[in-house]
Amino acid sequence: MSQRQYSVLWSARARFMLAAIPDRRIQKKIFERVRDLSSEPEKQGKPLIGELAGYRSLRAVGQRYRIIFRVEDEKVLVLIVALGLRKAGSKKDVYALAKRLVQLGLVEASEKDDGVRQIVEEYKAVEDDPLFDIVGAGEGVATDGSEEHDNYLYGNS
Repeated sequence: MSQRQYSVLWSARARFMLAAIPDRRIQKKIFERVRDLSSEPEKQGKPLIGELAGYRSLRAVGQRYRIIFRVEDEKVLVLIVALGLRKAGSKKDVYALAKRLVQLGLVEASEKDDGVRQIVEEYKAVEDDPLFDIVGAGEGVATDGSEEHDNYLYGNS
């Protein structure tokens, strides 16, 4: 017996939230996690309670980001509602944002997912570029580059 393949749709707000993440590698990792939701989404993430009952939360990118989604079994559909950083107590916390979107009725699917496709295509175009790792998007690169700029370039202290 084969598994059902779910269609994954993004709300307009979720597409905007993904596009707002400046690091394309993080965007790609989130996109990959979302793509995995096409198979057995009801077994992924954790069910949410309270105002977000009926939605699920999936961790992504080293547990820092959350993807909030709803599974619609009758339509064989996964709807990505929101995504972002978990910042407990902050207005920018992804759960606080998702609650607000639900309250305002802004969680409907957008058939047009060109924005997500465009992000992934742009990432693919630069992921092999050796400069990509040193133009402010590298992992494990010193974080004090701007503070120590002269020291790195000229050896001044």
